[in-house]
Amino acid sequence: MGKRFTDSAIWEKRWFRALSPVEKCAWFYIKDRCDAVGVWEPDFELTKIFIGQDLDWNSFREKCNGNIEIINNEKWWLVDFCDFQYGDLNPDCRPHLAYLKLLEHHGLIGYPKGIHTLKEKEKEKDKEKDKEKDRKIFSKPTLEEVSAYCKERSNSVNPKKWWDFYQSKDWKIGKNSMKDWRAAVRTWEETEKEEHPKQTPTEEIIRQARAEAAEEERLYGRR
Repeated sequence: MGKRFTDSAIWEKRWFRALSPVEKCAWFYIKDRCDAVGVWEPDFELTKIFIGQDLDWNSFREKCNGNIEIINNEKWWLVDFCDFQYGDLNPDCRPHLAYLKLLEHHGLIGYPKGIHTLKEKEKEKDKEKDKEKDRKIFSKPTLEEVSAYCKERSNSVNPKKWWDFYQSKDWKIGKNSMKDWRAAVRTWEETEKEEHPKQTPTEEIIRQARAEAAEEERLYGRR
């Protein structure tokens, strides 16, 4: 079965400290008797002979803090075993191929709580980066979208006037690019509530400037 790394820090983990002496013995027995990817085919009768006592095995597994999962309705799997023993498994690394093949045999590649290969992890990181880029890229709203949002909020903002104003500003708030047009509508909405409904053209320009300044302060703070 070969040599394996052992986690010397396990004695400091609360869940492990809570196990009885015989349960601790059972944990190490399973860890030493499982296959190269942490899968153990339970033989409770034989285990009793080695550890010297029978156990409530369901209770024992529940005490192991999620470190043991049942797969294929029968086998037990130490979910952190591969990660601890080998780190990220790389299909381009020849020694890892046997482990990847065994994981595939057990149906564990991509398992929600289990193993992902190095390439899979890289793909996941790329997806997260793409999502982050999407969040950062501002998408200019259409007049119809602004109108629908104003209607949804039942505010008094004139959608076309709002849209024309920021279109003329190249969708900037002060010197900074707009990040959230809905937030800009809400700021405009709050500013309008503070203003008299009947305004001269000059007052309207002042109101727009105040709305823009308020939105810039909200996003970037006072300077």
